[in-house]
Amino acid sequence: MNHPKGSLWRKWDLHVHTPASIHQNYGGDSEEVWERFISELEALPPSFSVIGINDYLFLDGYQRVTEYKSQGRLQNIVTFLPVLEFRIARFAGTDSKLRRANFHVIFSNQISTATIQQQFLNQLQAKYTLSPVEGFEWAGVVTRDSLADLGRAIIESAPETERDKYGPPLLEGFRNLNLPVEAIRAALESPYFSNGYLTAIGKAEWESIRWNDQSIAEKKTLINSCDIVFTASENAAAYANARAKLSEQEVNSKLLDCSDAHTWPDATEKDSLGRCDCWLKADPTFRGLQHALLEFEDRVYVGTEPPKQVDVRSRPQKYIDSIAVTKAAGTTLTEHWFDADVPVNPGLVAIIGNKGSGKSALADIIALGGNSLQEDHYSFLNDRKFRRPRENKSDHFTATLTWCSKDKRDYRLSESPDNEDVERVRYIPQSYLERLCNEFTAQGGSAFDKELRSVIFSHIPTAQRLGKASLDALLAYLGEETLVRINALKGELSKTNREIASLEEHVAPEYKSEVQKRLTARLRELDILKAAQPPEVPKPEADPATKSVVEKLQADIEAERAKVTELESAVETAHQERRDLLTKIATADKLIERLRNLEASAQDLERESQPDLAELGFDFATLVKLEVDVGPVRDLRDELAGRESSARAEVDPENPKGKQFALTAAKQKIIQLQNQLDAPTRRYQEYLTALKDWEGAIAAIESDTDDPDSISSLKAEITRISELPQRIAELSSERLESCKAIYAKISELKEHYKRLYQPVQDFIQGHHTLAESIQLSFDVRISDKGVADGITEWVHQGKSGSFQGTEEGTTRLKEIVKRNAFDTPEGVEAFLGEIMHALQNDTRHEGSKPMSTGSQLKANRSAAEFYDYLYGLDYLEPRYALKMEGKELFELSPGERGLLLLLFYLLVEKTDGPLILDQPEENLDNETVHEVLVPSLQLAKQRRQIIIVTHNPNLAVVADADQVIAAGIDKKDGCRARYESGALENPTVNQHVVRYLEGTLPAFMNRDRKYIRQTS
Repeated sequence: MNHPKGSLWRKWDLHVHTPASIHQNYGGDSEEVWERFISELEALPPSFSVIGINDYLFLDGYQRVTEYKSQGRLQNIVTFLPVLEFRIARFAGTDSKLRRANFHVIFSNQISTATIQQQFLNQLQAKYTLSPVEGFEWAGVVTRDSLADLGRAIIESAPETERDKYGPPLLEGFRNLNLPVEAIRAALESPYFSNGYLTAIGKAEWESIRWNDQSIAEKKTLINSCDIVFTASENAAAYANARAKLSEQEVNSKLLDCSDAHTWPDATEKDSLGRCDCWLKADPTFRGLQHALLEFEDRVYVGTEPPKQVDVRSRPQKYIDSIAVTKAAGTTLTEHWFDADVPVNPGLVAIIGNKGSGKSALADIIALGGNSLQEDHYSFLNDRKFRRPRENKSDHFTATLTWCSKDKRDYRLSESPDNEDVERVRYIPQSYLERLCNEFTAQGGSAFDKELRSVIFSHIPTAQRLGKASLDALLAYLGEETLVRINALKGELSKTNREIASLEEHVAPEYKSEVQKRLTARLRELDILKAAQPPEVPKPEADPATKSVVEKLQADIEAERAKVTELESAVETAHQERRDLLTKIATADKLIERLRNLEASAQDLERESQPDLAELGFDFATLVKLEVDVGPVRDLRDELAGRESSARAEVDPENPKGKQFALTAAKQKIIQLQNQLDAPTRRYQEYLTALKDWEGAIAAIESDTDDPDSISSLKAEITRISELPQRIAELSSERLESCKAIYAKISELKEHYKRLYQPVQDFIQGHHTLAESIQLSFDVRISDKGVADGITEWVHQGKSGSFQGTEEGTTRLKEIVKRNAFDTPEGVEAFLGEIMHALQNDTRHEGSKPMSTGSQLKANRSAAEFYDYLYGLDYLEPRYALKMEGKELFELSPGERGLLLLLFYLLVEKTDGPLILDQPEENLDNETVHEVLVPSLQLAKQRRQIIIVTHNPNLAVVADADQVIAAGIDKKDGCRARYESGALENPTVNQHVVRYLEGTLPAFMNRDRKYIRQTS
């Protein structure tokens, strides 16, 4: 029988005795007993599908049961298998209580009872060994009558006082009939039974066979030569202990729990009908049993219910039950294409077929029904194939995806996924996987990086996600205040950088040279000025006639000159006072603004904190007490402004009450008085005025502190330049400390990452396949996100310097980045040191030439802003460091990255909906597929539904798919797509597997003959 859904969990009881058994407690072999027996079988729970009818030596019971089934009874049981039980020539038990060990042969129900009787049982008759009975000879065919005769002879040979201890003659005859195992095996070698039987040994009797030096090898050989070990455990725990003991003894541990039923379900005895919790995941056929034994760990379960079946029952909305595709009503399309209803197994489903057979088409259709958002990567439902705009065949077909929860979705194949709805399936088309792996960058931010972050987020416990929808959102929330502090530190850093950049401009050789040139020019100007001293004019003798008038005018002029000197001093004082007052006013304005900003920040803090305060039950005013009073500062500012207004009035040339106005008037008065003098005296007064102006000009050139071009100012600037390196060094030290403070805050963000990544890290370290088979390691570190590219955005590689030249300069820059690690403060400090040295010295040449940072930057780029970037560490972020086989992600090949991502989807990702993989083996070698991907699939299918499209026999056969869907398109029949599905052990499906994955059986056998078997 083939179930199109493939291998499903069913209960199998391979050890059930009937009323026809020689030894049974049903109450006889009557019609009444048989009717109850059949009714009890029909009343078994629906989980029972396969029953092994077990009889000693005879097939009567099995034949009777199959007759009932042929008459329409027992429709609840899919398959009955004939099982023969023998007492073999080996004793078990203690010295005081010996018993024969039991040996079973399970035959395929495809072999007729006549064949079993004629070609097996009849071949054994002459080889039976009887316990000797004095006066009785027995030979020939074993029948119930001959066994009863033997039993009577045995009873009669006993003392009369002991005879009542014996059972019925038939039973006693059976107990004394035994056969060597070798004889049974020899009879089974008949070609009639080729691949049509299995052997089993009873564990209880085998366990009782004594161990000694002579028997240990024989005892182990007996159990190891059997296909199955039978037991009838009290419960699942007893079964597990029994199997563990067999494993410890290093013998066959393929232990199947059976009822060993000899009586009715309501009996108190353990060995009663229905008392069996043995589940097999297989077709309910003899071939299914054989296949289950090959994959014993995955396909046999003893307990109340297999975990996978419990999961499907408790979460039916997570498992696809079927996919149906048909033509839409009213379509005019003549091609057939799809008319299929394919059931889907909840475990591992392999879709196979030749190229162009509709494998990926089915995957696309299922993915669309599950609202996969990978529409851009669908390989069949795209505008180059089935959705080609001109004909758009997809619009002619509808599909129905049904879930195990019975909810379903009807949709056209031309529809697009709903971006507003959730994805119910995870679909990884081949082209999408290739894009993820090829676009990967070492700095992160790629789609590959996003996928890994999504997988990692799935491991964070729901309670710890704080209601956030993604890892980035959660990290942003947890690091919000840290980022605020980082921005504040960057503000302080920026002030330092502006001062450093300004000082660096002044310490540059060209600047000092420019100042020296200006000083030289001023000294030359001073020499010229000194040489241009006004020629002395002697004081003339006054004319007696005009002496009194001249003296009076001269006295008035001197008085005005004294007044001018006094007013000049007062005006300068007023100017200085005004400058001081303006500075203080600006400082007061700045302080007032800062205090207002503090108030505004507090208000922002209160507003932003309201959700948190409300959740915790706090009032902002109880936590923050802030009182800002700008009144005193404003009052002082008003007073300063008043004084500044007065000082401004004093120096206002238009103000008739100001000193500047008075000074101008006094100077004009002098001119008027001089114009009243006689010519000689006027020339003398003009000389005095010119001399004073000359002396003033000399003083201005030599020592005017307000003039940056005065000789004293220039000499002071040269002195200051010589002191700048010390100041730059001090500021650089302050800048580095600010940078370290920023780094410390980034490290705090790193700790958030560590806490969030810890669950997946623990999972990886505790997972054998991930931690050992592919040596996957995990950590969180601070890494750069493209600092080399970032620096070249600032540095002009066409200008002279260490990084000149697009290729050469970039190479030198990347070498510096590569030499330094960013995961420690020391590493960052070393990196910044190297970068600054390269910027301040042209390291391309020996005896590196000093350089200035500003001279190497692009147009409209300032050194201060560049330092903000460099020391603000915007290019650093916490990132996970994932290694496979000791290599970083960016060092892996696309195929290795693909394997890593597949392992994350299969083993690490907590998302538990269906996972569809389209040819996951495409870029992997066969060894990796077998050693890593196969066991990963086997583990993953235990917790979620896996659907794979594959050409690789390792994935379908070695990974032991629970269902195989063989796809094919008959292009001669209107492109009719056919999907035939079933279990791997189903003969028809198995032939498809051999043809599509192995290239036909002769091709496989040809290869198999040529392989050299390696012996250890």
